[in-house]
Amino acid sequence: MFSGASLYVNQFLNAGGGTGTNTTLVNVASGTLTVAGSTTLLRGAELDYGSGSLLITGLLSMQDNGKVFVTSGGSKVLRVGG
Repeated sequence: MFSGASLYVNQFLNAGGGTGTNTTLVNVASGTLTVAGSTTLLRGAELDYGSGSLLITGLLSMQDNGKVFVTSGGSKVLRVGG
């Protein structure tokens, strides 16, 4: 969870995978997540965007039930691919 924090990922971000019922949750709330490359959400991984800044300069790929949720309210801009 990014709540007022910043994370810069160089190259790519892969979330999820593995076996069983494990899930990966990335929650951006009043924080900044910047991925200078591609992002892949695998096997039920969730990217929840509530507020703050979210920029993915490459492809956003969702496989095997990967999800992106954008909450209601406020002004949000989800930038993918530059």
